[in-house]
Amino acid sequence: MLPPLIDPTQEEALLQIVPCPPVSTSDHLNWTGIQVQHHQPPVWENREHSMTQHCVVVHHSSQTVQGERIINGRKQEEQLDDGQVVILPATAPHKMCWNGQGDFTVLMLDPPHLARTAYESVDGDRFEMIPQFAMFDPLIYQIGLALKSEVELGANNRLYAESLATLLSAHLLQRYSVWKQILPSNQKGLPKHQLRLILDFIDTHLTEELSLETLTATVQMSLFHFIRLFKQSTGLTPHQYVQRRRVEMAKKLLNQQNLTVLNISKQIGFQSSSHFSNIFRKYTGVTPTSYRKY
Repeated sequence: MLPPLIDPTQEEALLQIVPCPPVSTSDHLNWTGIQVQHHQPPVWENREHSMTQHCVVVHHSSQTVQGERIINGRKQEEQLDDGQVVILPATAPHKMCWNGQGDFTVLMLDPPHLARTAYESVDGDRFEMIPQFAMFDPLIYQIGLALKSEVELGANNRLYAESLATLLSAHLLQRYSVWKQILPSNQKGLPKHQLRLILDFIDTHLTEELSLETLTATVQMSLFHFIRLFKQSTGLTPHQYVQRRRVEMAKKLLNQQNLTVLNISKQIGFQSSSHFSNIFRKYTGVTPTSYRKY
């Protein structure tokens, strides 16, 4: 008998395999291709199941938690420490039991979204994710921390979150799939007409909420290749470029004394004045208020 297939993005289904709802989630942020959940469950054991999403589990426990995990019929005793990650491919049968308080973040990747990333970044039109028991992968851990922080802040920075999701997807395809990534070595960035098209599009829509999906649709390119070629062309990721352009716009608006910092932050697409101030200081070395005094 096949184990039940669980959609972990739906709370009612999720509670079939965890004893309590997540502490925080990205549900309300409407990110494309990825959903993030932070869990702190007590001791528990779930039944064998499989999931509709590719799941990457990032552990934060300050104390080692003992556990036993079964993936695809293979059993392994685990000592789960801060920084360890587990990779659970979609539809892979899985079972887990814990003997301590858990503290982990689950990064859930939509299989069709990952497949679109794979389409041009791996050799072949099919790939298979390789499950991984608890291990250390510093890049995945840092991506997990960054996404967890975005969820906790509640700042709907879609471009940043989706860039991290694409980076995570490319890393999983490179390191933990049956196909190895093959990158053309002769490409020097976006063609000039596409670069001008996307830069003009960003400037025109700079005050709006931008997503990677919108940007890639503009140049009709896969997420993976767009991010790579955009950085080759500009030296920046799309997220970094948008932030810098917003800071440049903010400098001009700060010269208008009738506009408050709060008004300016809203005009250029920031969620809050504190977020705007942090980003402005990151790129200029001073706060917006200090910049206005110069």
